Amino acid sequence: KVRDEGKALVTEMYRWLGDTLSKLLPTLELKEVMLKELEEEWSKVEKGTPERYTRSQQAKMADPVDILSPLNKQCSDFQNMLVDKSWKIRKEALDHLVPLAEGTLKIQPSNDFGAIVTPLCKIISKDANIVVVQLAVKSLGGIAK
Repeated sequence: KVRDEGKALVTEMYRWLGDTLSKLLPTLELKEVMLKELEEEWSKVEKGTPERYTRSQQAKMADPVDILSPLNKQCSDFQNMLVDKSWKIRKEALDHLVPLAEGTLKIQPSNDFGAIVTPLCKIISKDANIVVVQLAVKSLGGIAK
């Protein structure tokens, strides 16, 4: 039973790792019979394809998204709303930015990020309203990812 389970484990490893595993076999000092059995099993195995991906793999596969266009459509005066004296208006602007920044896997590079990042940094360093600062941190973190 142990031998069969070990063979099943190595076969599953081969399914995902491929020929890399076969190169390691000589270092394991297995008997010829076991090597022959493994090679027979491997000839029957189809290459595995991942069902889920890591975040970095998802980001590589995702198409870049422009978050500034939808942001300007939602808030026509977004830049001025970020630097407004009223915390409610700043919060409203950040409420529009947070879901776009955090929900996008890959943001399209743009020259306009300086106009967003600079006010966010000022909000984080100088704003007295904790809720607004928290939303600014979330937005900046989403853009940084």
